[in-house]
Amino acid sequence: SQQPQGINIDTSDYVLFAGSTYSSGAPGNYTVNVSPCSLTATLPSDQVVFGVGDGAVNSFSSGNNTITISDQAESQVITINQYGALSVN
Repeated sequence: SQQPQGINIDTSDYVLFAGSTYSSGAPGNYTVNVSPCSLTATLPSDQVVFGVGDGAVNSFSSGNNTITISDQAESQVITINQYGALSVN
């Protein structure tokens, strides 16, 4: 059965997960460490969930749709639109 896919953002890593909400320690989670960079998000609950089939963002909230990745030299902002497309500023 197909289910939504999501990303949970933490300061030093992000976790790819299956389902409508993030569950820490779930067996299917896949964690990616971004150290020495750091992540911050304006996403509701620090997560974004993409719908089955079309990849649209579930419960999209304009203004609460960015992830910033930073190191000591620079920062990049990733913006996610309601259709699940990404842009980097």
